[in-house]
Amino acid sequence: MKEKGIDISLQIPKSFKDLPVKEVDYVITLGCKDICPFFPAEEHIEWQIDDPKGKPIDFFRKVRDDIGERVEKLIKEIC
Repeated sequence: MKEKGIDISLQIPKSFKDLPVKEVDYVITLGCKDICPFFPAEEHIEWQIDDPKGKPIDFFRKVRDDIGERVEKLIKEIC
């Protein structure tokens, strides 16, 4: 993310119960299907994203860019 000018060094993983909101419009899961915990939302979207764990850095970059493109597309669709 630093390569894209985004500092996430102070970010930590959070569970749904740690989120500052209790109602959301969209929940997007990244390939976990039925094993993802349920969180109520107006719409659930499943993106099939390959897990980069244990893969080379170029694979991480590909996944990062794929997610970024999908987010941009979603924003355009809903706005």
